[in-house]
Amino acid sequence: MLISLFERKIILLPDKGIGGKLSHAEMQKVIEEMKPFLASRQVYHALENGLDVLGKLLMDKNLKESGRNELPDMIIEEKGE
Repeated sequence: MLISLFERKIILLPDKGIGGKLSHAEMQKVIEEMKPFLASRQVYHALENGLDVLGKLLMDKNLKESGRNELPDMIIEEKGE
């Protein structure tokens, strides 16, 4: 979830794990729920509300947990260009 106040944009960029589980319309719903808070510069409430809506949508999908940590815990360091 990326919010750019200057450009007045909200971007949801789901990873491959949940990207296929949410439709474009569902992601748009999350964004629409955030807009009124951002219009009044209430960034905290926009994020809180957006994450709440997103969480409810994902819970409705009945996603099963694999029981394992899907991401490694190690720190990955890469040298920049």
